[in-house]
Amino acid sequence: MLRREKEKWDIFAPYQKVMKNIHLILFVSLTAIGCRKHKLPPTSPTTAACVVTSCPSYFGTTQTFTYDDSRRMTGRKYDFAIVGFGTFTQTVDKSKIYSSYTQNGTTLEETDVFLGGTDNLYDGTPAWMTRAEEQTSPGGSNNMSTGPDTLYYFQYDSKKRLTKVTYFAPVINTGDVHYIYARQLFNVVLAITYDDNDNAIRLKQSDIYRYGTYNANVPADSYFLYDSIARTVINVTYDSKPSPFTGSLKYWKFVQNDWGLATNRNWQAIITALSPHNPLTVKYELQQGSPSSTSYSMIYNYNDRGYPADSYTYDCR
Repeated sequence: MLRREKEKWDIFAPYQKVMKNIHLILFVSLTAIGCRKHKLPPTSPTTAACVVTSCPSYFGTTQTFTYDDSRRMTGRKYDFAIVGFGTFTQTVDKSKIYSSYTQNGTTLEETDVFLGGTDNLYDGTPAWMTRAEEQTSPGGSNNMSTGPDTLYYFQYDSKKRLTKVTYFAPVINTGDVHYIYARQLFNVVLAITYDDNDNAIRLKQSDIYRYGTYNANVPADSYFLYDSIARTVINVTYDSKPSPFTGSLKYWKFVQNDWGLATNRNWQAIITALSPHNPLTVKYELQQGSPSSTSYSMIYNYNDRGYPADSYTYDCR
């Protein structure tokens, strides 16, 4: 469905047994109170969610995590197990995430800055993410610096659950005063639907295309048309056990650093980062090009606290 609109340039116990002699019980109880101080039953200690300290990476290696005294994630590290690639390292604080690795001697760095919301990434409700990239090669022959550019816009529902991620694609115009925009990718949108247990049960990725004209001399003559095409639809079911990332769920979806919007690299990382429980079945439906459907299921072994156990370690202080 096309829509025509003016462009705006302003840039998520039974009961207990019946007492047969209530008078006797009351007498004993009152006598006990009169003879000694009443003792309250001990309270059960509050158990905080565990934080994961190591788990499998998506490259068949192990990724490890570090935390501060408040058990907020401060770093992540793993190897790619790919010839020529060095260790991926990541540092996290309340406003930004810095990531780096080497590839055949060249150092690649990304700095993601999160803005809006409470201005604290650990609260889990940033509105924008900008990215700056640096590439430094031996001898400086292939150095490059880009950004910061606005990359993602995040939206939430009344329960502060992330419901939409918008990826901003680069837009190219032609002409000078009278800009002609050919139909081209404008945004990629990931819409997320949750069940009553806060699990992301449906993810729909759509490409938003834009075309039209902008007349700098006569803005009133400017117009743009948009159309949307679904790219991928994913449906997920879950168990009732806690996810390894329950202790960092508010912000792990931002740290995991792979929304897959541009390249579809790692949907499993995205699904795991959005929900407090573990995915059991996942069905992918590709709706562009040659439509296809792929499904897979997962089985877990759990530890005594209910967390997935195989190849996972935790800090459960």
